[in-house]
Amino acid sequence: MAGKTVVRIALLSILVVSVTAFAETVTVSKSGTAKFTSIQAAIDAVNPKDGNPDVIQILDGSMYEEQVVVGGLPEVNEAGGDFIGALVAENRDPITIIGPASGNAPAISPKGESLLYYSVNESDPGDNFQASLSFFGKNITFENLILEQPGGGPYGVNGQGVEITFRKVLFRAKAGSGTPGEAVINFNNSDRVADYFNQVPCSAVFENCTWDGLLDDGTQTTKDAVYYHGTTGPGLDGIEQPNTSTFVFKNCTFQHHEEGITRLRSRGANKDDVVNQIMQNCLIKDNNGNSINVDGAGEKLIQDCIFFNNVNGLNEALPTGTNAALFVRGRDGHTGNVTVSHCIFSNNASLDASDDPALDLWAALLITNDGADNGPVVVDHCTFDRNGTAVRIFDTSQRARTVTISNTIFSNNKIAVTGNAASAGPSYVGSGNEANLALTLTNCLLFGNVVNTDIGVSSGAIFADPLFANTDALGENPFALKENSPARKAATDGTDIGATQSATAVSNFMLY
Repeated sequence: MAGKTVVRIALLSILVVSVTAFAETVTVSKSGTAKFTSIQAAIDAVNPKDGNPDVIQILDGSMYEEQVVVGGLPEVNEAGGDFIGALVAENRDPITIIGPASGNAPAISPKGESLLYYSVNESDPGDNFQASLSFFGKNITFENLILEQPGGGPYGVNGQGVEITFRKVLFRAKAGSGTPGEAVINFNNSDRVADYFNQVPCSAVFENCTWDGLLDDGTQTTKDAVYYHGTTGPGLDGIEQPNTSTFVFKNCTFQHHEEGITRLRSRGANKDDVVNQIMQNCLIKDNNGNSINVDGAGEKLIQDCIFFNNVNGLNEALPTGTNAALFVRGRDGHTGNVTVSHCIFSNNASLDASDDPALDLWAALLITNDGADNGPVVVDHCTFDRNGTAVRIFDTSQRARTVTISNTIFSNNKIAVTGNAASAGPSYVGSGNEANLALTLTNCLLFGNVVNTDIGVSSGAIFADPLFANTDALGENPFALKENSPARKAATDGTDIGATQSATAVSNFMLY
């Protein structure tokens, strides 16, 4: 037995050494201490098809004013009729572009006027783009980087692929280049790509990333932080296939955006396109427009997130615009299955938006419909404190909708939960169609709200001061309960009512 154990250990050692030895690593630095001074030159130098992972290691924190293209995409004027299929057939190696683990992160920050055009759409090469970073393929990682978007029309990032990872990346506008003209990140929507990747046109994970929309003049960018339009089309075989995309955000921060943050939209009237959106331990703060949007068919999970000081400071004369810290909305007749769990909503939706907040459309959480296929919305173990309207539900046609709210604290809001809106048209309450909204509140604590709820059925409600130990949404243990709080052990599962978040401090989200 001892001999066999030794053999196993030896074999494992050989395997570890082999994997390390055959990973191709190429170094980059502006100082001349590396093999290359250009990121793109280093990418072009590796063998992308030898079966071994490729690593582009950037050694310094310099600014690289160059366009970076990963995955072998040809310029649009050089692309053939089946160039995407040819790239997939090459079975390119996994590749990582990584900056130093400590110190200043290197910036990919080209000048807008120098950018070339690329496309991932075989059937329509005219659908092309300019971007600081363009990518296509599978198993691509970007880590410890700053990605800057030049002003005008270019994107910061544009591409399409599966198993794409962004880790410890700061996304921001390029200083001195003008106002950005498109989304910071655009995931392209070629339906052909889904055929090559087993009906998965896009999948991406963002870990410990920051999006900062603050511009040179102190204003906020009006462009989306992350945009994906979904896919429709018959595919290469002429048969319509269901496509599923998945986007995951963990420990990310989104701040200073005027128009929107996520627009990850499914398409297709037959619910053939699904976009799953998972957001965990994220901080969404100081954004004036629609912050996090969950659009169309798919599973949407918002968990352990903090929404602070969003939808404040827009044109106060127009509170009837639909704006929310978290906006549930439809696409092509579908809204998804949405779960909001252990989230904190504090100081959102402008407490003083108008003299009659019952007529506003702003909310911390805004729920709308599109068509007849409206998935349920579940809100559980959340805390809503000092918002204008905490939860607003409306529909221009008052179509059927199920909303379940449980084990949640509503404190010091002007309105806790409403089925009302700016007119009888989109309003369940004002139109007399309350029966179409199946709203239930179970074991919720309601305190200090001007209006608790104007619709729905409530059971097990607690009307008492929650006794928060800390009401600083950005501090440690935000909205933790004092030991004598009536919300202690009062949830349906025997835990505390309200948001009990993980131990991760908000300050740890702020990487830059």
